[in-house]
Amino acid sequence: MIINVPYTPRYRSVAGPEQILQQEHIEFVRPLKDVRVTKLPTSVTFECEVSKPRLSPQWFKDEQPIRSSRKYDITSEGCVHTLVLKNVETMDEADYTVRVKSIKSTANLCIQGYAGAEGRPVDIRRNTYSSNPQPKVTWQFNSGPVPITRNLTVDTIRNMTSLCIGHAQAKNAGKYSVSLENPYGKETLTLKVVVLCRPGAPQDFAVTSVAENHVTLKWSPPESDGGREITGYIVEKRDPHRRGYTQVGRTGACEFKVTRLVAGNEYVFQVSAENQVGVGEPAELSHGVVAKSPFGECTYQSRDVEESLRT
Repeated sequence: MIINVPYTPRYRSVAGPEQILQQEHIEFVRPLKDVRVTKLPTSVTFECEVSKPRLSPQWFKDEQPIRSSRKYDITSEGCVHTLVLKNVETMDEADYTVRVKSIKSTANLCIQGYAGAEGRPVDIRRNTYSSNPQPKVTWQFNSGPVPITRNLTVDTIRNMTSLCIGHAQAKNAGKYSVSLENPYGKETLTLKVVVLCRPGAPQDFAVTSVAENHVTLKWSPPESDGGREITGYIVEKRDPHRRGYTQVGRTGACEFKVTRLVAGNEYVFQVSAENQVGVGEPAELSHGVVAKSPFGECTYQSRDVEESLRT
């Protein structure tokens, strides 16, 4: 006789390498997000959040591992993992990936702004495009045609176009756009180019008040800040018969009171704007200023003096 007895497996805990562990379930609460940059230089932050704390992430740029350095600041706090790119340049445009255990998230850094120092080349080069038939490529500068000169060239080959500014000048700063058009559609990309240089001369420089020992000067900000915020103004004076100027003060405002002047002496003043690049061209008064009382010379004489003069 054959009796069928149902088999019930029994389990027991086994220590060592044969122990079976249940895999943790991890997911992104907040994945990485794409970043678009329109002004350089700047800093960029990629941040994500996962469902489990105290995990060690790995970061990649175009699938190449990156670590904390002067360029990259990598931090983790609880479930949040952060990558900061410092002093972003055009070469930093790429895909950035964070990998935590078996999951990963990828985001793209797109740079649509270019910065270059005055006198140095600026190369605007985009990734290759794909089009069939090949498109008509049109570059524009500030909504008009690009002024092709010795220091500005445009090159277009199959599936790629580029614009290069050699020995960049302040006048090359502005908005550049490139359009690709064929019978099936049109795409346009706009880029902002900032040429970093010293600021221009302050405008509307004038004297607002004169006294025996002080003069008040006033002006307006320069037309061009050189691509950087104005950090202050330098005020200087000189004798009309000398060429050399002496600094009398610095200010963050567009007004300055020059003190400790000698009554009756004539002075010439100038003011210069300053940014992170350096000190720009000065604005100079067109004529000298004599330190004197606004009420003129005093002609009052006492009664005793008058009587003595009569006798």
